[in-house]
Amino acid sequence: MRTLQQASVAIACWLLSWAFLATLAQGCKTSGADLPGCYTIESTNQYANGAKIFPVTNLTSENCRKLCLKSSIVSRQVLLKQKLCFCGYKVKSAGYTNEERCHLHCEGDKRERCGSASFVSAYPYD
Repeated sequence: MRTLQQASVAIACWLLSWAFLATLAQGCKTSGADLPGCYTIESTNQYANGAKIFPVTNLTSENCRKLCLKSSIVSRQVLLKQKLCFCGYKVKSAGYTNEERCHLHCEGDKRERCGSASFVSAYPYD
């Protein structure tokens, strides 16, 4: 489930963008796809040239980020699904779903979630 803080930021940014306060809205992440969370696999789209899916042992969001950077794939976020790292993909905010559906914990860091059979966990770059 999205945290109250994430929801508040998304709503505030949406309101700022609708009020045409461009200078204040700059830097806001208005797309749900920029927020961490659990998304349906159907909501993923390739958006970078050379987007790839890599199998990774001991998967963590940080290991996936490093792999994407090493592969020169520009991305604003990484997606994790079981033992797979998605580089150069994004999710549609409409695909956001309950965190409990991404119930698999990452091998490399049990505190992180690594999606499940039909769902991906999204981690934006800091």
